[in-house]
Amino acid sequence: MTATIAILGAGAWGTALAVKLAPRFAIALWARDTLQAEALRATRRNARYLPDFILPHAIHVTAELSDAVRGARCVIVATPAAGLRETIAALPDPGVPLLWVCKGFVFEGDAARLPHQSVAAGWRGGWGLLSGPSFAQEVAANAPTALTLAGRDMAFAEEWAAALRDESLRLYASDDVAGVETGGAVKNVLAIATGICDGLHLGDNARAALITRGLAEMSRLAAALGGRRETLMGLSGTGRSRAHLHRRPVAQPAGRAAAGRRQVAAGDPARTGPRRRRHVRRARRAPARRAREHRDADQRSRVPGAL
Repeated sequence: MTATIAILGAGAWGTALAVKLAPRFAIALWARDTLQAEALRATRRNARYLPDFILPHAIHVTAELSDAVRGARCVIVATPAAGLRETIAALPDPGVPLLWVCKGFVFEGDAARLPHQSVAAGWRGGWGLLSGPSFAQEVAANAPTALTLAGRDMAFAEEWAAALRDESLRLYASDDVAGVETGGAVKNVLAIATGICDGLHLGDNARAALITRGLAEMSRLAAALGGRRETLMGLSGTGRSRAHLHRRPVAQPAGRAAAGRRQVAAGDPARTGPRRRRHVRRARRAPARRAREHRDADQRSRVPGAL
């Protein structure tokens, strides 16, 4: 099958991009594991990484890399950063437009490098990356999302940003590859630190200070690695951190919610066991607990000198 876009990697992000782009492009989705590829073809669902969505029939699933990239107009690599160099080295045509969506640093021996530093030397065609505040489930559900498409050549970035953009996916072109990659790699460190801050109950003051100073350090690191500070004030820095540090769950697709209700009605142990019952009890008590907290806070506010 000749695919317009080949997506390499059938994890959550690769599957979400395939579902998102399938209405407008012929998609080949490559899964490294043969058993996973067979399961995806048979069930049209990625049960492990993105179970709430059905794979459209426009998506051709294969475990053969040569089959996936044959005739592709663009290749999108959605493997982890550690597998980026190996995957790209196996591609037969180093002249096809290339994008990647992985985040992090690539280690070569003892040296840590940004992903583009491993790609640039051996790739003849245009290349770039997609990055920004986004979650795979929301992209697959057509929730409004904005991303940065950064490339070494601004014309390439603008061309592919326009090609992949639709009514719910807004893409902004950039030529600051180092800045965009740094934001994508370091925001996870900031997210972990913020989680520790919350777990230790250090309060909103400490949380605000940690996020603000963390963003400042991200900007300085980006500049040291060849990026621009202002890039970290956009989707690749502030936007990413905002999404990961203040995430709210999106509504499940109607079919998934109905399936969950049927499982409860049928007495599914995973849905009706002790842990599930404790969760339900806590959820039922939450409104009363919040009401008591508001009442106590109101009473304290009326006492002179109360905090």
